[in-house]
Amino acid sequence: MKTILLIITLFTGLISSAQTKEQLIDYIIKENRVDSKHISSGGIQSPIYISYEKLIKLVTNNELLDLAKNKNAALRMYAIQGLIQRKIGDIPALFKKELESGDTVETMMGCNMGTDFTAFIVYKFQIYSEEEQPESQLNNIILNTNSFVWWLMYDWVFENNLDENFLPRIEELAFEKKNSFAFMYLKNNYGRYGSRIDDYLLNVFPKQKFVKDEENNNDGVFLCNFIEILLESGRADYKTVAVAKLRENQWLKERDGWYNEILKKYNIIVN
Repeated sequence: MKTILLIITLFTGLISSAQTKEQLIDYIIKENRVDSKHISSGGIQSPIYISYEKLIKLVTNNELLDLAKNKNAALRMYAIQGLIQRKIGDIPALFKKELESGDTVETMMGCNMGTDFTAFIVYKFQIYSEEEQPESQLNNIILNTNSFVWWLMYDWVFENNLDENFLPRIEELAFEKKNSFAFMYLKNNYGRYGSRIDDYLLNVFPKQKFVKDEENNNDGVFLCNFIEILLESGRADYKTVAVAKLRENQWLKERDGWYNEILKKYNIIVN
């Protein structure tokens, strides 16, 4: 960790003299990572984020709009963050474009380093900006798109009280697209779906096929959620369905923490 902090400190010194827009843009493109303002366990200021803060002070609104269309994902993300902060630009349109692209970019948020979908980054930027109306527009796009949506965005969307005009689409996601978050939303908020939910879990869900996690696939999360819904009910017939799914999808064992906890909690033996 000391080595990492030293490297970060050196980088911070190196970019301190990068005063032109071109130098700052080139640096962000070269690093090609989206950082939070403070990173690592020591809370060091990210040199990439420092470059973004310098850049945002130098570019015009029109230049920022152009940067939001750059082919480099990290630069686009910082540019869109700037647009949201300045409250300009068509954020829903930019979000939709990122969603359709399926692009990903490396990130370092605090101590957590990983890879995120660019659409999810834009969605988080918008939520944290506390602008409710644009966020609502993004939720609309997420619910109605045919593009791949990472499961965590569904999780966040369905934490909201959604307009009932969305119900036909939510039904489609829940009962036809095996979207567990849409399913739980209906289960938790609309008692009138009780018989349809019961029929789905007993007669449709057992026939649904789930595949091992891949980059553009939510099956692992959806399946785990459905198994938990079945087991949490306490019903013997639901438990039979859940155990059959555990046996059918042996790849779930790779989620060893979740898998072993489920077996222990509900006293399940899978041969």
